[in-house]
Amino acid sequence: MTGLVSPGLYLHDLRRLLTRRSLRRVVGGYGAVAVSLTVLLFVLGARATERTGLLREVYPENGHRGAPIIRDLSAGVSLEFLDTVPFVPQRFFSARWRGFWYVAESGELELHGAGDDRLDVWLDGVLVISRRPPADMHTEVRTLVVDAGVHSIWIDYEQHGGAHALSLGWARPGGPPRPFARHRLFHESPAQADIRLAQHAARLRPIVILIWALPVIAAIVFLTRGLWNSRRKVLRLATVLAGAAVVLRAVLARLPGWNPESLWGDDVIYGSLIRSADFWSVIVTPVHAAPGLFVIWRWLSAVFPDPEWSLQILPFACGIAAIPTMALAARRLTGDDSLALLAAAVTALNPLLAFYTVYVHQYSFDFLVTALLMLGAAGLAGGAHGVDPRRFGRMTLGGGLAAFFSVPSLLVSFPLVHLGAALAVRDSGSGDAGRTARARVLAATAAYDVAVLAAVLFLRNRTNERVRGDFGTGFMPFDSAGAAWSFLAEHGRRAIEMSLPNWTGQGLPEWDLPDTVSWPLPFVALGLIWLLARRQTRFCGLVAAAVYTAIVVASVLHLYPLGVGRPDVFAFPVGVLLFTAGIWLVTEPLPCRSQARVVAAAAAVAMALSHPVPVTYRPRNDALLARELAAQAHADDWIVLSFSAGYLAAYYGPWNVEIVPVDTSTAYVATIVRDRVLHLPLRLDYDDSSREHLADTEHRQVLEQLLEESRPERIWFLGYHTELVTGRDWGRDLVGVLIDNGYRIDEVSRATRGALYVGVLP
Repeated sequence: MTGLVSPGLYLHDLRRLLTRRSLRRVVGGYGAVAVSLTVLLFVLGARATERTGLLREVYPENGHRGAPIIRDLSAGVSLEFLDTVPFVPQRFFSARWRGFWYVAESGELELHGAGDDRLDVWLDGVLVISRRPPADMHTEVRTLVVDAGVHSIWIDYEQHGGAHALSLGWARPGGPPRPFARHRLFHESPAQADIRLAQHAARLRPIVILIWALPVIAAIVFLTRGLWNSRRKVLRLATVLAGAAVVLRAVLARLPGWNPESLWGDDVIYGSLIRSADFWSVIVTPVHAAPGLFVIWRWLSAVFPDPEWSLQILPFACGIAAIPTMALAARRLTGDDSLALLAAAVTALNPLLAFYTVYVHQYSFDFLVTALLMLGAAGLAGGAHGVDPRRFGRMTLGGGLAAFFSVPSLLVSFPLVHLGAALAVRDSGSGDAGRTARARVLAATAAYDVAVLAAVLFLRNRTNERVRGDFGTGFMPFDSAGAAWSFLAEHGRRAIEMSLPNWTGQGLPEWDLPDTVSWPLPFVALGLIWLLARRQTRFCGLVAAAVYTAIVVASVLHLYPLGVGRPDVFAFPVGVLLFTAGIWLVTEPLPCRSQARVVAAAAAVAMALSHPVPVTYRPRNDALLARELAAQAHADDWIVLSFSAGYLAAYYGPWNVEIVPVDTSTAYVATIVRDRVLHLPLRLDYDDSSREHLADTEHRQVLEQLLEESRPERIWFLGYHTELVTGRDWGRDLVGVLIDNGYRIDEVSRATRGALYVGVLP
């Protein structure tokens, strides 16, 4: 029958159309739900974390005597802090947990407690478990009848020598004991809204985990149902799953550094800037990082209430996103899935990138920007039609904007844009189409140059002599050719070696350069030669060589250091791509090159999965100093803040913040807007020893002048970061000034890097 459509063909086309449309809808809906629930979990989880947990105090002696060396919130009752806090003694110490426990249902329950050496547990003021040395670790079980609701709980533990152990849990009669869950523990008597918030966050967490695990589960099911007989598809799917496993393993290895109790020195400094009441100060204050990042951090701090991970979320997301981005760049450059997987694993194993994934710095963001630019470079040229003007325009737009968010991106985008423009002009050909393409490329290049010029003029004051002095060893000496060559041999080599893992799975030693190995260097050199030798990849090779040249020139001009550690992170993607290209060249002549690349990728993935770079955050609890000061200081009280305490109070306190320029490496000091506050003028902890006496004298004079002009009945002193390199705590000298002027001094609280004192006139 002519003119009629076959029903089978019609149903086949309809099924295919519906499948494509449905797939897009399912993927879009899944992404929207997953992201929405994840954001909701972040918000609820942050608020619940602020309200939940027991107040924990750890004392350096038995009997809970003296000032606590740890005073923070604990997710549960355990001695795990002994493995993470180095300054806590392992013997003859005592610890205390106190707060409130929410019981959902009335009825009988059992408390299981054991401690080596002493353990006392009070519930609603009644001693329910008491174990005394020389008791062993046999568990004492106490059966209680408990009403539903909130109950006060108090746990005391003492270690009397020998081993230390503590176990405390609860169970329904006949059931297994379980630990106290954080979402049922509160450091203050909770309202019903607090209880509901904690419960909702606890229920939402496994749902979010399951939602993000669904793609992996679906991929496994899909693999087992139909792809096992197609080796190419199976290999590609296996590559994707292996890459996802590398990313997930990196996330899990870096999560211990996520959301610490309080941020440490440099991170608090960055945080104090974003709390400035004047938004213009956030942009123009000359810190040695691009202003766009602080705008993002300010927005994140406004959206997410948690003061720690609202700043950590940006470097964390960038450090993780860098892994698949490098895989895409390697895939676009080489066309090989195994080499893409190799690049992802190598990126995940880089210790400096991993370290700065959890610290509030710009380095992981810089890495990601360079990775994106190299991804653009890998796809800009090499096709049959030369440079695509539209793609080139997007790249120039991104490169121009990136300068306001990542200063070192200029060392990558500038050679990339101008080499791309030269290549586009060369290959544009004649005729109207060629002239049009040439005009578009040149216009985009001109727009980029204007943006870069504006960025340079705007950013030229975002550094100072003190910063350059801190990184002075990274600037090339040019007094002789021999000195310059020696500098390049040492610092240039170190910069390239640091772009690759140390292949040991070890983290970054505190404040030290990462351990490096030299055996990958030949692969980097071979990779550059291979890229330059092939017409399809020559442009990317020229960009890589130009980036390294630009870095050397910046070092010669004292604009940017070379080979000193963290400032080199932005250039690491270039080294990773060259290393990947070197593996590509070495395996290319082999008759079984695909298998060899699979083996190389499998070895790197095995290392990334079995020995990921461990990342933790420095144990700090300094936030409690600012919070206790804000809670206890009356409007008529005077507050004296050490230089560094200004940053701490500005970020963790409730006061408005003003930014004041100062001649230090930080370029500013954060001051709190409050009547009756004195910010001490000099930062003793970072000044050289020759200036200590002068600064100490000035501190005393400033405080004595305040006491001559006004003798308040109560005065607070927050001494944060007051210990010198020599070990002397100059904060105690100021306490002595208050004592000499008739004040009775009490140490209200002591934290990791400081103490809060109050002086009262008798």
